[in-house]
Amino acid sequence: GWTPGGFPVCTAQGEQTLPQIINDESLGAIMVWQDGRSFLNKGFDIYAQRAHYTEKIKWAADGVGICLDSHHQYAPKISVAGSGAAIMAWVDTRAGKDGDIYAQKVDNAGVLQWAADVAVCAATSVQDNIQMLSDGSGGAVVAWQDKRSGLGTYDLYCQRLDGTGAPLWTAGGAALCNVAGDQQNAQMCLDSTGGAIFIWQDKRNGNWDIYAQRMSAGGAAVWAANGVPVCAAAGDQQFPQIVSDGGGGVIIIWQDARNGNADIYCQKLFYANL
Repeated sequence: GWTPGGFPVCTAQGEQTLPQIINDESLGAIMVWQDGRSFLNKGFDIYAQRAHYTEKIKWAADGVGICLDSHHQYAPKISVAGSGAAIMAWVDTRAGKDGDIYAQKVDNAGVLQWAADVAVCAATSVQDNIQMLSDGSGGAVVAWQDKRSGLGTYDLYCQRLDGTGAPLWTAGGAALCNVAGDQQNAQMCLDSTGGAIFIWQDKRNGNWDIYAQRMSAGGAAVWAANGVPVCAAAGDQQFPQIVSDGGGGVIIIWQDARNGNADIYCQKLFYANL
């Protein structure tokens, strides 16, 4: 529908990579990416742009700087925040370690809405591999992998931000799963009561299985501590994805090696069943 081969969103010097995109609620889109135009001086920054359906760029040429801190910011995610606004989260090294989670909100004109970047999680060690989605009330739900335990393996934590950037759940993140073994690749969708359903791949049993947890709107775990098994078959189950069924349940799909090669399996969970 636009120029063959695409039209340029950002062609600044350096590399622009790992783009993410959402609907801007006005027949266009808001995009965010990690930007290397200043990479030789300090690493990646976070930039964003809005494109109209008429093939026009709405904000400053080559994007608006979302985070230009003097340290390295990378791997951004984005979610809708209502009225054409967006909330963006990224991995941030400003504290002098491998990664914390920070966030910022931008309105439909490309103006930053929070006086300072919000520290979603600044716990010890590494926080990375962010996932996020709109909470449907102008805020966002954020999940990430976390090595604060000091054991060298990932646990999973989550947080909910309101439209002002205030954290609504446990400071530093509510624990989704911090059982022994690696937990990775969290995915999520909203439930019908203002909370969210989270799924992930989990190595507590020696191979990768799929587990799930439901968090209430207030950030409390609804199901068993550290989650319930969706699939614990032989072989590895990995790379899960989740979607609401629109009727009080969710459908989950994953890659499954129970037969010695990669197949695809799926399962449905009803809230009332668990």
